Amino acid sequence: MYVGEILISMILGILAVWDWRKKELPVLLLIVSGLGIGIAGMVWLTVSWESRGIGLLPGVALMVISLLSKGQVGLADGVVFAFLGAATGIEKTLAVLLYSLALAALVGAISMLWKKKKGKDTLPFLPMVLAGYLGMFVTVLV
Repeated sequence: MYVGEILISMILGILAVWDWRKKELPVLLLIVSGLGIGIAGMVWLTVSWESRGIGLLPGVALMVISLLSKGQVGLADGVVFAFLGAATGIEKTLAVLLYSLALAALVGAISMLWKKKKGKDTLPFLPMVLAGYLGMFVTVLV
C-alpha cells in the first residue's frame, strides 16, 4: 500500500546514517540511492509529470546555494532533494524541505545552547531530511 514511501524512507535512512557518520556521501552511493528513489517514485507513487518536473526546483536551488556558498550547504543535499522532487512532486518536496529546515534550526539552536556546537560548526542535513520525510508521510496519513 505504501511501498514507495517505505522504500524512499529506507534509502533516506541509509543516506542519513552515512551523512551522520562520515559528513559526506560517495558519488556512487548518491547515484544508486537516486535511482532507487526515482524508481520507487515512478512505480509506486501517483504524481503528475508537471509536479515531478517542478519538484526538481528545490534540489536545483540547494545545489546553486551550495556552489555560491562554497560548500556551506552540501551539494549532495541538493542532489537528494532533486531526486526526491522528481519522485514525490513539488508539494511533498516542499513539505519535506520545510520540516527539515525547521528541525535543523531547532537541533542547531539546542546544540549551541548546550555548547556542543559553535556558530560555524556544521550539522549533517540528511538525518533532518529523513525526519522531515517521515513527518510529511505521517501528516499525509492523518
